[in-house]
Amino acid sequence: MIRVFPSRTQWTPTDDMAFVGEPPLFRPPDRHIPVRVSVTFTWHKPEAERIPLRKRRCYTMIGYDSESLTDAERRIERVFDLGFMPFCQLYRPDEGTKDYPPEWRAVRRKWSRPAAYMRPIVK
Repeated sequence: MIRVFPSRTQWTPTDDMAFVGEPPLFRPPDRHIPVRVSVTFTWHKPEAERIPLRKRRCYTMIGYDSESLTDAERRIERVFDLGFMPFCQLYRPDEGTKDYPPEWRAVRRKWSRPAAYMRPIVK
């Protein structure tokens, strides 16, 4: 489990799965590892709550190597299901260019605009 702490104390773990502040941008290869925000003291609760669901962002690169459009969309939807807002980007090689068909560009456009995939909050 990835643990995110609002601030460091003498009791904050120092292993590779513990972070202070924002959740990590890059996660371990096992995508089933959940991210949990841990609050030890009541005065840390407001700081932990400052990371609301609609503010959690994850940049998602698509089109790398031989990834299919279906695989890319599944991965983006998984990021969304984990509670993060995906911001999609098309892979650009270091050298040369890569042309993407309109379907790839449409997926990138949809998943780089939160208004296109987020439902309004109903109170």
